[in-house]
Amino acid sequence: MEAGLAQLEAGGDFADAVIAHEGQWLGGHIFVSFDRQAVALLPMRGVAAELLR
Repeated sequence: MEAGLAQLEAGGDFADAVIAHEGQWLGGHIFVSFDRQAVALLPMRGVAAELLR
């Protein structure tokens, strides 16, 4: 919840941050998405992110 709100305050999407947080909790290391904004904002919070092309 907190991750989603922080992302929302930064101008991003709540769901992207929640998905990234859950992925890390489950052992994931990199958030991968088509969403350019999410990939730009998540690293500012210490989340590794990669843009799919």
